[in-house]
Amino acid sequence: MMLAPLLLLALVGGLITLLGFAPWAFWWAGILGPALWFAAAQRSSPTGGFWIGLVFGLGLMVPGIFWVHHSLHVYGDIPFAIASLAALLLALCMALYYAFSGWLAARLAPIQHSRYSVHARLLALVGTFAVGEWLRSWLFTGFPWLVLGYTQLDAPLSGFAPLGSVFLVSLLTAASAALLVSLTRPGIRARLVALVVMASIWISGTLLRQVDWTQATGDPIDVALVQGNISQDMKWLASNRDATIALYRDATLAHLDADIIIWPESAIPDWLETMQITLFADLMPVLLETETALVTGINSNPLAGRYYNTIVSLGLQQDQYYKRQLVPFGEYFPLGWLWQDWLTGVAAMGTDFTAGKAARPLLQVQGKSTGVSVCYEVIFPQAVRQALPDAAYLINLSNDGWFGDTHGPLQHLDMARMRALETGRMLVRTTNTGVTAIIDKDGQIQARLPQFTPAVLRGHIQSYAGTTPYIVLGLWPFMLLIAMSLLSARLMTRVSQD
Repeated sequence: MMLAPLLLLALVGGLITLLGFAPWAFWWAGILGPALWFAAAQRSSPTGGFWIGLVFGLGLMVPGIFWVHHSLHVYGDIPFAIASLAALLLALCMALYYAFSGWLAARLAPIQHSRYSVHARLLALVGTFAVGEWLRSWLFTGFPWLVLGYTQLDAPLSGFAPLGSVFLVSLLTAASAALLVSLTRPGIRARLVALVVMASIWISGTLLRQVDWTQATGDPIDVALVQGNISQDMKWLASNRDATIALYRDATLAHLDADIIIWPESAIPDWLETMQITLFADLMPVLLETETALVTGINSNPLAGRYYNTIVSLGLQQDQYYKRQLVPFGEYFPLGWLWQDWLTGVAAMGTDFTAGKAARPLLQVQGKSTGVSVCYEVIFPQAVRQALPDAAYLINLSNDGWFGDTHGPLQHLDMARMRALETGRMLVRTTNTGVTAIIDKDGQIQARLPQFTPAVLRGHIQSYAGTTPYIVLGLWPFMLLIAMSLLSARLMTRVSQD
């Protein structure tokens, strides 16, 4: 078959897959889209598999992460054309993982004159796709955005998240796509097997969603989440500093009946060292009197030349956490000597932050160990997992004001939802411009604030104890299934050759 129609099919598949993510969240699109890619690649050569995978990846990534250009152009003072080019280059880099999957699958399972060969190719595509998503989560610092499993947050396959994280959900979503293609293949026996396997996966996911992996402990905690809604272009203006401080101070004094008050990432446009002798010194007496804890994000400069994106807790118990996973070009400049001089508008201070060195992302709040993450960190499942099983609940502070009204903040919210589901812990997410939300241990949103609205979200969170299988086993179930799929593909290919 000519390559052009297959490339078009793969492109449509990538575009459809995007509909599985926020803001659309059509779970079926996360299966149908990859199924079109697999259908296009099921008989391709390695070269054809590369191009088909690349086009699928571009169809997904170009519109899916183009929001990156917003922060570069609007807040980084980079011309629109260059900012757009940077976003397109990032999308191209991400698409190369899908190209790698298509090429490698064709190498592992070349098409033979046998009824087994196409099924071997589909298995290989599932396995190599999963390898690609895993590599994308850590290679070159990692950028695990639009991981396929997020499309299934509200579907039966999400039941597998507590077993092996979003990556296991991704693999089984891809497997469902491959089985869907198998249902279109000739042969009643092959179709029946595909139907039985798919039904088994989905029934298992449905049953797993009913399992309570963790147990509630203690009384519910009353929280007040402050969403200041200070636009990024106003946030760091010296003329706006006092008004920002007054906003958060007044919101805190109005909600001292809460157990914990939480401000977003870098809520105050000043240094922790300054606030400790001014604002925080003024608030401490009332926090101690009312036994209220305050948790906030703020930049700190404890040593000359050392700048940290920090979370602090104040009140009866005081603690702090330095952000460990920094944003490339936003908080530090990889190979900065090449381009830092003309990208300084991207980072908040025009210089590198320092990554924290804490072994585990834990913060002590009101006598409880809390798993914390700053913005970007919540998209890394393994980083959040390191807080468990000690963490009673999770806190994520963010400032998605960098991305305006694009899809980025909504996609970010879904990643936070998945972290709650994976760990069996509630998660509270406080942001500058939204989306501020309280998420239950099953990844469902209990309450949220509308974006771009200054408000305080009141609600309750519950502490939990215990472990999900993912907390104990990590990615081993996911890795085992990858090995099984690739080994099965090789064995079926050998049978085809004999």
